Amino acid sequence: MAQVRAVNDAHVHVWSDPPNHPDLLVAPSASGKASDLLDAMDSAGVGRAAVITPGAMGWDNTASLRAAGNHPERLIAVGRVDISDEQAARRLEKEIASGLRGIRFNIGGRRDAELLFERAARQVWEVVARAGVSVALHVAPGQLSTVPRLAAVYPGTTFLLDHLGLPDVAAGVSSPEFQSVLAVAACDNVWVKTPNAAFFSELGPPFDDLSAFISAGIEAFGADRVLWGSDWPLCATSFRYSDSLEPTMTIVGQGSRDEQHAVMGGNFERLYVHG
Repeated sequence: MAQVRAVNDAHVHVWSDPPNHPDLLVAPSASGKASDLLDAMDSAGVGRAAVITPGAMGWDNTASLRAAGNHPERLIAVGRVDISDEQAARRLEKEIASGLRGIRFNIGGRRDAELLFERAARQVWEVVARAGVSVALHVAPGQLSTVPRLAAVYPGTTFLLDHLGLPDVAAGVSSPEFQSVLAVAACDNVWVKTPNAAFFSELGPPFDDLSAFISAGIEAFGADRVLWGSDWPLCATSFRYSDSLEPTMTIVGQGSRDEQHAVMGGNFERLYVHG
């Protein structure tokens, strides 16, 4: 397999110690320190990473911004926004000025989806459009229809679908749920991240049961709209961080050098570094 020119991780987390909401921390035994993240990146040969504020920090993006501010050549900050807050747009403007390069919404139910189209949200979308930042979406399968709706209303914004739409390995690639994820590829401004392999796979490394899902995602969206993401430190609670490179690394290794570079690092650079 040809050497990939640069590997960048589109999905990691850091948090304060203790986090604002320890009860929401998915892996309480994991480290959320930026120093440990950088050590893991160095050991796996990862150059840059997008630090996404986890739910355990609530709406407080301080840890993400601090990590990116202290290590601007390595880390990019992506924050959470309380879309129901009338002051959300003003706060977002300040945080973008402080270095925030993207935002993320969790859409777990119908009310979460509705909030994205209400008055306070429209002010946030105006800030997003002016700043040109991207929007990551962690979407429950039942709310996937929200994604093309957002993409149509805000065609100038790049949306990132987290974890390849939360694939169900047992249901298979042909399941209606995953086929609906692939159908979102018709929206040119929607990209996808690869899933946390350690979480979504039912096997150990190299997580071969996810290969068909990732291959289908690359085929549907194109290599220029897929980003590798690990979900550190959650991906490293049972396995090594470097294991999370698979099965994506093997899959892109079967394509052209340009496709390898795009998925493993180039798209990250286009979105967060040069965008």
